[in-house]
Amino acid sequence: MLKPSDIFTSSSVSPWRVLSYTLIFCLTLPILFALLGDEDPFIYNLVFSFSIGFLAHLFGSISVYLLKNYNAWFQWLAVLNSIILATLLGVRFAFWATGADQDLPDDILYVSIAASLPMGLFFGGIIMWVFYSRAKVAKADAERLELQLHSEMSEKQLSQAQLNLLQAQIEPHFLFNTLATVHSLIEAEPKRASSLLEEVNTYLRTALDHSRSKDCLLAHEIHMLRSYLGIMKTRMGTRFEFDIIIDNTVLKLPFPPMLLQPLVENAIKHGLEPKINGGTLQISGMLKNGKLCLDVIDSGVGFADFKGEGIGLSNVRDRLNTLYSGAAIFEISELGKRGVRASIQIPVNLL
Repeated sequence: MLKPSDIFTSSSVSPWRVLSYTLIFCLTLPILFALLGDEDPFIYNLVFSFSIGFLAHLFGSISVYLLKNYNAWFQWLAVLNSIILATLLGVRFAFWATGADQDLPDDILYVSIAASLPMGLFFGGIIMWVFYSRAKVAKADAERLELQLHSEMSEKQLSQAQLNLLQAQIEPHFLFNTLATVHSLIEAEPKRASSLLEEVNTYLRTALDHSRSKDCLLAHEIHMLRSYLGIMKTRMGTRFEFDIIIDNTVLKLPFPPMLLQPLVENAIKHGLEPKINGGTLQISGMLKNGKLCLDVIDSGVGFADFKGEGIGLSNVRDRLNTLYSGAAIFEISELGKRGVRASIQIPVNLL
């Protein structure tokens, strides 16, 4: 339940706005009485209205300030008492200011003052209802915004957790196979084994810096992939060739870390390695129709052994949906029987 202190200390209901609305209401009431043909003088109704309105505002503000730390019911009771007190004093002041108290006996005067109480309560109730409604809407909006922020934070945390899981799965698998290759080369081809270890060291250093960086660029991703593909070239020899064709205009664009890595791994693992003669892999990137378009194309076995998206490709799709709210496109298509194309399109204004 909203407290009066929540309403009048809220940024959505400033003290100046309270005063402005009270002033408007105080002017409206005597004008309305005059239009309805009330016999009382306009000045009397004006004094009556302003007396109740501003006394209620003053007493209510003092009550809210003094009782700010009390519960809602206690605060509302204090505000109600402020309205009643403001009505009694305001009407008495209005009678005095207009000289009406000189023409009325005391018993009729006090009956008239008491009879004005419903008008004061109605007046104060309208004012409080207006601000209560505004504050309630503001509170609901704030709660909705907070839930939205929590939801977005949870999605980003989930995306980061998925990235960490992906790295935890990619790196051991990749390292074990690479180290096995190094072990097999140590005696037969020691220079090649040494070169492969240097490439692994460069790749791991680059991948670690890239994944921890908060300001990742597409250039960093491509640099890491060059190291990775260099290792795969050493491992697969003449069975593997690669080419990277990226426009210089897109290299400085922000880009999520480890987003292309699963596509490249998937192309090699499921497309090129199963093929006896191996094949080629091409990474291309350009701007087209306001979108960053990236393709990973292999000349492997196509969809022959395709069993649906694994965790790597699913992670790419989920991260794109989370980061760009469904505005990014991720597609995988077969190029006849010669390979597979994995495509990502991201609106540049969202990067």
